[in-house]
Amino acid sequence: MSPYRQYGPNNHAGTPGIARTGIPNVIIDLEKQMHNAAGSPDFGKAIALRDRIKKLNERLAGK
Repeated sequence: MSPYRQYGPNNHAGTPGIARTGIPNVIIDLEKQMHNAAGSPDFGKAIALRDRIKKLNERLAGK
């Protein structure tokens, strides 16, 4: 099963829907998107992506 389940690779909304084993791959994808967004006028997107990454890392750590 895909780690993204019904959300797809570019839509990571609802982190509970992401399989735990797929979280590292999702984080890598989000980090790439965050770095791209940080260099664009849409800096707010980079901040939102950073927050999603933080939540996923917390989930991996079992918090």
